[in-house]
Amino acid sequence: MFDVMRSGNVDISFLTLNYIKMQGGKIEQLLQPIDTDSPRLTNYKALNDDLTQISMGTQDGKPLYIPWGGGAYGIWANMDKLSEDELPQSVNDLWNDRWEGKLSLTKGQIQPNIALALLAMDKSPFHINDLAGDRAGLGKYSKGDTPLQDKVNALYDQVGNFWSKGPVFSDDLLLVASYGPGVSAHNAEGGNWELVPFEEGNTVWLDTINFNRDLSGRKLEAAEIFANYFIGKKVQERVVEGLGMVAASSKVDSNPLIEKNPNFFDPSMFWPPYDNKA
Repeated sequence: MFDVMRSGNVDISFLTLNYIKMQGGKIEQLLQPIDTDSPRLTNYKALNDDLTQISMGTQDGKPLYIPWGGGAYGIWANMDKLSEDELPQSVNDLWNDRWEGKLSLTKGQIQPNIALALLAMDKSPFHINDLAGDRAGLGKYSKGDTPLQDKVNALYDQVGNFWSKGPVFSDDLLLVASYGPGVSAHNAEGGNWELVPFEEGNTVWLDTINFNRDLSGRKLEAAEIFANYFIGKKVQERVVEGLGMVAASSKVDSNPLIEKNPNFFDPSMFWPPYDNKA
């Protein structure tokens, strides 16, 4: 994404929030602050206040992003085969014999799997990243015989399917890890999968709208009009109904994941811009 944006051929991007400052803020340098008072951003005032000033998306206190829609990286349950009472209550329940061979996790992105293991150990899901400035503390996790490594190994023993490009919701699985939109597409075809409301919560992410640093004049005005449409009610309703995500705007008639859990966007559960050392 950085290479494409650096080419100068991108005016508007839709970045997941933690990408902005990843790898030392490479992408951050390609963006410009949002004029939130622009007369062309009339829908901005309806955005969720908790989503408009997240520090990992700001530069000198000014936002480099407009919230568009978000979701959870969580575990989704096959409700055609499970009842509410049968769902795991804690992340730690994923290690129970009940789920052996019935769980699916991502293969290519190891951070979410490690985050699950850390939550099960009563730590922050991003504990490894939190230690990025502590060389000795981080070094302890690099050894092959740590409690965390054992926890991850045992979790992987539970997995019946590792997915790469996207989650697979096959009939022989009961629990599948997903970012959400893939579940929505499967449910639209007749599936019945729901997010497991772990007592520890779920890690969350936010997709955003961003403007290239070189945009100015009439092109910048056009970009603001474009962005305003995407945070308006029509598109925000589609974010919920078509993608199974959480709308960033309060204009939507229904925002189910937020309504079930008002603390859905807990700041401590937001995916961070992972440090290279972590």
